[in-house]
Amino acid sequence: MIVNEICLKKFFNYTYSIYGVGEKFNNLERKNYKNTGKGVNTKTKASTGAKAIFCAIVCQERSLKELMDTTHNKTTSLRNLYEKGEYIPKTHGLRDCIINTDYEQIISINNDILNKLKQNKFFRKNLVDGLCVVAYDGVETTETKKEIDNLPEREHENGDIRKYIKYLIAMNIGERTNIIVGSKQMTETEKVTTKSGAKKAKTFGETTGFLTLHKDITKTIGKVVDVNVLDALYLNSNVMNEIADSGEYFVIRMEDKTKHIYKDANGLFENSKPILEYEIVEVIKDITVKYSKEAKHKDYQKTKTKKIIREITEKEINEKELVDTKFQERKNSTKETKTYEKVIRRIKGWDDEFDFVTYKGKVRVVRTVEEYLEGKKTKTQELYIATNMLTHPLSTIVKIMHLRWHIENNGFRKLKQNFKLNHIYIGEFNAINYIIQMIILVSNLLEVYLKVRLKDSPPTTYIMLKKLFEKEINITKDIGKYFVGDT
Repeated sequence: MIVNEICLKKFFNYTYSIYGVGEKFNNLERKNYKNTGKGVNTKTKASTGAKAIFCAIVCQERSLKELMDTTHNKTTSLRNLYEKGEYIPKTHGLRDCIINTDYEQIISINNDILNKLKQNKFFRKNLVDGLCVVAYDGVETTETKKEIDNLPEREHENGDIRKYIKYLIAMNIGERTNIIVGSKQMTETEKVTTKSGAKKAKTFGETTGFLTLHKDITKTIGKVVDVNVLDALYLNSNVMNEIADSGEYFVIRMEDKTKHIYKDANGLFENSKPILEYEIVEVIKDITVKYSKEAKHKDYQKTKTKKIIREITEKEINEKELVDTKFQERKNSTKETKTYEKVIRRIKGWDDEFDFVTYKGKVRVVRTVEEYLEGKKTKTQELYIATNMLTHPLSTIVKIMHLRWHIENNGFRKLKQNFKLNHIYIGEFNAINYIIQMIILVSNLLEVYLKVRLKDSPPTTYIMLKKLFEKEINITKDIGKYFVGDT
């Protein structure tokens, strides 16, 4: 069933027909060959290199060598990805092509796709309680001893100075899917002297990067963002004023107990009763459909889940309880729906408005104490949040803060585990950025394809996709046509 619903051929066709990726790749250009230096392979077209890297990331290849082994292996047909007569490079040729193709062109493709999503009203459908939310966080991909220009450096305890690659990522988090809407690399700004007397390349901070990235996102997708959710690092008046001046909201986790606003809120809330108490319940529907022999269909089962908020009850946390059973007789089938409820969290909430130094408006501070089950033990978590959402329900603010973890769990983890973000394919600044932007491109396209285009299909893991896509590469002779479209 899944093979009929999801395959590389259909995915390529979708990326071309909706987002024109094949056509955009055909318009890529390599830098002026006169500036390439001696010994550089110039035969490979920029479009050929883009298709190769795109395929490598989609199929979760671990290295350029692994991709090239697949391309030139006589038992596989990745060659079918390319046009007749198109020069197919070997590893060194592909490497030269990537180094020689400006990564800003891939950023431009990513921005075009985000614009298309905006035109299709995607961001107004991927909401949290009616609000478009973007989460920001920094991710360090890897550390290296290679001498790569423009990368910042850090000194280790043994005195070694190493380069590292770090990005500030912005992700649209919603109840539908998660799309990366912007990225900013932390690059070298100046050389500073370390404690040991060595020189290292210093980078600008995440908060400075945010001020630039926030403006870039507005230029790319316009004023569609309602809420920016951030970690404690961003509890900074410059960040808060930038967001407020844009007519948007901020939701920032508070950690620093030395700040006056934290002390004031803590002193007030400790001596008062919560203004709101509620529990989050997971509603689970197990649907079983059994067909008669005349129907010639296979029986199947599927599960639907949703979360609701209600007043606190005496039910045990994490205990699954059957609350309803329905039978539906059809002509050639019987449908049984069992509804279960499971309390997953109980929350007590406090809030009040405070002044924050150098911030122009009032700040609402929210405190929550949450009770949940981890293993067999009941745990309690306290959370402080600063926001300028002065009139929104407290439960909405808490939900937004919880969804911030999507950027870690559904974003960074997927990029590292499935798309090898923490691996340096090529130790050159332009090539690193080229491949990272291509990873973001593939991640976004697959996310939209799986959760929007195929939203009613059975759930599919990225490991399953890898196997399906590899099979399609080996058996589909005209796969290149589906990628670049019929012209």
